[in-house]
Amino acid sequence: MLTVPLYMMQIYDRVIVSGSVDTLIVLTLLAIFALTIIGLLETIRRIVLSRIGSNLEARFSEPLLEMSLTIGRDNTRSHSVLRDLATLKQFLGSSLAPALMDLPTVPIYLLILFLVHSALGWVAIAAVFLLFLISLGNHYLTKASTIDSAKYGGAASKWVSSLDRNSEVIQAMGMAHNATSNWKRSRAMTESGVCAV
Repeated sequence: MLTVPLYMMQIYDRVIVSGSVDTLIVLTLLAIFALTIIGLLETIRRIVLSRIGSNLEARFSEPLLEMSLTIGRDNTRSHSVLRDLATLKQFLGSSLAPALMDLPTVPIYLLILFLVHSALGWVAIAAVFLLFLISLGNHYLTKASTIDSAKYGGAASKWVSSLDRNSEVIQAMGMAHNATSNWKRSRAMTESGVCAV
């Protein structure tokens, strides 16, 4: 993460003073290598978090729904577990999870930049505010798709509520497995953008 400020510092301290093109080429190649590595690691982390969320939902949604049908209507929070699981999956797939993982290192990063040079520290603080404004703009730009996603999630929630209300009948007729299979199919359709419930 300190590649760019250290690169710029080395350019000003070594390359400009000495006029060495070879030093400039080596420093540039090292900086490109470090930035490529951090980019790859960020991409891998996002993919891994997204897959963890999808695997959690795929592994636990059907058993949780079947369990809520077995418990019956006595448990008023039986189907809210599925909403919580979907929220967890959405959180892990969002850009917020990696940002929260990086949050504890931000003060250390800023302190190191201020130790290197105060101008770099102030530029980094300005960049933090700029990133905040960009994320705020991103929120407003993606608001419509978030509302659509919430609408599909609400339709799936109604389906689960209907199953929950009729859980005794479903359980008595031995249809819990079929009901959860139908729910899984409709859930897959809503995730592909077609609200089928």
